[in-house]
Amino acid sequence: MIEEEFGIQYHPGHVRKWLHAWGFSVQRPRRILARADVAAQNRWRRRIYPNLKKKPKRGTGR
Repeated sequence: MIEEEFGIQYHPGHVRKWLHAWGFSVQRPRRILARADVAAQNRWRRRIYPNLKKKPKRGTGR
């Protein structure tokens, strides 16, 4: 992205070091959402998701 925007090419390791020196850090997504409604998730898993799954076709004669 730096090369596309400014026409300068940097090694990824150097960019990482510079960003760290400027106070930036690696951000990784959490596995569990901070503001998640656990009851709504459980309800979805029990009632809605099973209806979305593929079901075998009836009447194929096998």
